[in-house]
Amino acid sequence: MDRKEIQALLDVGGEIFIPSGVHTVDAPLVIGDDTSLTLAPDAVIRLADGANCEIIRNEGLAKKYNKNISIKGGIWTETTKVRQDM
Repeated sequence: MDRKEIQALLDVGGEIFIPSGVHTVDAPLVIGDDTSLTLAPDAVIRLADGANCEIIRNEGLAKKYNKNISIKGGIWTETTKVRQDM
């Protein structure tokens, strides 16, 4: 899945599952209220080469708060090298 596909799921909210594989993002994923994002244990969210940003941020960054956000599992990395011994 690419960033646009993942972001489309996040825009809907609710329960979201990201399957195994390497998923490269070139801009921040934005997660909002009442969203549970679960990644397969070997799913990798990787920041694209040359992207100078965070991998994920909350939608309410400009507001005072967000509520009911959960992020579980996966491997989150800013590099192309992922340890295989985890």
